Amino acid sequence: MRTTVRVDDDAMAELKRRAQAENSSLTRLVKQLLRLGREASPQTRRKRRFRQTTYAVGRPRMDLTKATALAAALEHEEILPKLALHQ
Repeated sequence: MRTTVRVDDDAMAELKRRAQAENSSLTRLVKQLLRLGREASPQTRRKRRFRQTTYAVGRPRMDLTKATALAAALEHEEILPKLALHQ
């Protein structure tokens, strides 16, 4: 069966280098890699998942109910002097 697949330039260059190093055709190498990916066990795929380490930081030291308004006010304080310089 024939099909068209879009491959990034850097990935294609790596595939071509690998095929040449293994003295194989590009088609044969792609078929082999696709089979390996398809046949990979779920346990193998699970091992590669990224896990983010989290830490408890305790309770906030200030009231965060108006945190967005505070952030906007601080941003305005920083931007307004810069805008005044351009006028």
